[in-house]
Amino acid sequence: MSTEKFSATVMNPVAKVETEAAITPAARLTCLEGKKIALWWNGKSKGNVALNTIAERLKKDYNAETVFFKQDLFHSEEAFAAVTDVGCAAVVAATADCGSSAVTLTRDLCALEKMGVPTVMLIAKPFLLISNAELRLKGLFKVSRAVMEHPLNSLPEEEAAQVADALYDAVVKGLTQDGEALDTPEAEAARPIEEKAEPERITIEGENYFDFSTNLNRYFINHGWSDGLPLVPPTEAAVNRMLSGTKRGRDEVLLKYQPGNGVATIEKIAVNCVMAGCEPSHLPVVAAAIEAMHKDGFNITSLTQSSGADTPMVMVNGPIAKEIGMTAEGACLGPGKYSAVNTAIGRAVRLTMMNIGHCYPSIRDIDTLGSPNKYALCACENEDDNPFNEPYNVEKGFKPGTNCVTTMPCQSFMDVEDLESGRPEDLLMTIACTIDTMGWPGARSWMGFIDPNVMHVTVIFAPDHARLITNSGWTKFDVRQYLYAKCRRAWGQFKHLVIPRIKDGTVHPGYRWLATASDDTEVPMVRDPSYFDIAVIGGAAGKSALSMNIGCPTTVEIKK
Repeated sequence: MSTEKFSATVMNPVAKVETEAAITPAARLTCLEGKKIALWWNGKSKGNVALNTIAERLKKDYNAETVFFKQDLFHSEEAFAAVTDVGCAAVVAATADCGSSAVTLTRDLCALEKMGVPTVMLIAKPFLLISNAELRLKGLFKVSRAVMEHPLNSLPEEEAAQVADALYDAVVKGLTQDGEALDTPEAEAARPIEEKAEPERITIEGENYFDFSTNLNRYFINHGWSDGLPLVPPTEAAVNRMLSGTKRGRDEVLLKYQPGNGVATIEKIAVNCVMAGCEPSHLPVVAAAIEAMHKDGFNITSLTQSSGADTPMVMVNGPIAKEIGMTAEGACLGPGKYSAVNTAIGRAVRLTMMNIGHCYPSIRDIDTLGSPNKYALCACENEDDNPFNEPYNVEKGFKPGTNCVTTMPCQSFMDVEDLESGRPEDLLMTIACTIDTMGWPGARSWMGFIDPNVMHVTVIFAPDHARLITNSGWTKFDVRQYLYAKCRRAWGQFKHLVIPRIKDGTVHPGYRWLATASDDTEVPMVRDPSYFDIAVIGGAAGKSALSMNIGCPTTVEIKK
C-alpha cells in the first residue's frame, strides 16, 4: 500500500485592494466654548433625536451653537463645503447603525476630515468592522467614534435620547482629543483574517487526495474565501484551462470591484470560477455579470453591504445560454443536474463578490439573517417559450440574438401562485397584491427618504402566465399600466413608517400632503409604471415570481 502523500499548489482567489492616499486627520478642537458645531444626519431613524439630544447638552455645557444638516445635502461637494461656509468648527454625525449607512457615513466623515474639519460618528458596535474597512480603504487611520451597543432605529424616541445622552462624554472627547488609531501593531493584529495578505501561491498537503481536498476546503473556509460548500481546487493548470474560455488577457483589469475596491483581473475572476465548478465557456458570462453589477442604478454599494439579504439575480439572454448548457425551464434556479450550469455561474459571481469585492460576511456583508439565494441565483430567460414579442434584452435596446447578462439587485425573491385566474386582470391583481408589501423598502423609497429612491420590481412570468396575458392581446405596456393602477395600499396601513419622515422633512415636498390624508387614501407602491420590469422564466404551471429590487436591473453585452 502506497504511503506517498498528495500535495498541490493552488492560486489565491483574493484580489489586491487599491486604497486611496492617506488622509491626515483634522486637528481636534482645543475647547468647545461658543463653537458652532454641525449636526450631520444621514436620515436613519432616531438619528435626529440623538443629534438633538447632544446639541442640547453642548449648548448647556459650552454655549455651543449647532447647525443641522439633513439628508438632502448628502454625498456632494456642496454639502461638505456648506459645513465650513456657515462657520462650523466640527461635525457630529449620526447614525451608523446598518451596513450601508455605516459605509456612507464613514465616507462622508473621511471627506470632511480631509477638508480639515474634525468629526465624531455615532455608530452601533456591530458595524465597527465595516466602518474600519472603509476607513482603511479611504486612508483615514485615526477616527473618533461614540459607540452604542445596539442600533437606535428600533427604539422609542425617549430611549434613543437616553442612549445619546450616555454617548455625550464620548462625543466631547472625540471633538477635543485624538481618536482611535487603526494603524498600530495592535490594531493590525486584531484585523480579521480575511483582511490579511496571504501568498499568491499556496501549497496544500494531505495523506491522500481526499485528505488534501478536506485540508484545502478547511484552509479556504478558515480564511473566509469559501461560501461554505466544497470547492474545486484552483490549481494553476485549472485556472489556465479556465482562461481558455476568453480572448481577454489574464492581467486585464475589468474594473475595481466594489465595495472593497478590489482589482478585478481576468485571472482572479478565473480563479473564483474554478472554485465554483465553472467550465471555461462560463467565464465570459461571469465577467459580464460583474460588469453589469457596476453599472449606474444597480446600487452595488448598498446591495453588498446591507443588513438585508440582498443579492444579485443573474439572467442570461441570447444563443450563448444554450451553447453553454444553461436552462430556463423547470427548476432552473436549482437544485439538480438541469440547473448545474446556472448554479455554477451564480456561485462564481458570489465568490467574486467575496474575494475580489472583499464583501466578506461580518466585515462588509452585514446581513442580519443571510439567505440561500446568496449562494447562487441565476437562470436564462425562456426565449423559446416567451409569448411577448421580444425578449428582455431586446426590449432594453440590444439587437436580437445579442448575448447579454442582466443583473437584478434582488432584496427579496417571492413566489406568486395563481392556478385559478383566466383573465389578465385577475392574474395581475394577484401579482399586484403580492407586490404591495411594506417589508420591501421600494414601496416607500420613491417618496425620497430612502437611498436609492429608484427601486424596481422584476415580474418573472412563468410561460403559462405570460400566455394568459398575450392571448388576450395584452402587451408589456398594458401589464405595467395595470400593475401601477392596482398596486396600491391604504395610507392608514403604512403611514406610521412615513409620517415621522414627513415631520423631519426628509420626504419630498410633493408628498408631504399625506400627513393629513385620510387612512383610506390609496397610495401607489412605486412612482410610475416604468418601475416594473418583465421577464419570462420557468416551466409549466401557473407559478410566477417577483424579484423585489433595491435598485434597477442592469444589462450588458457578453464579450468573449
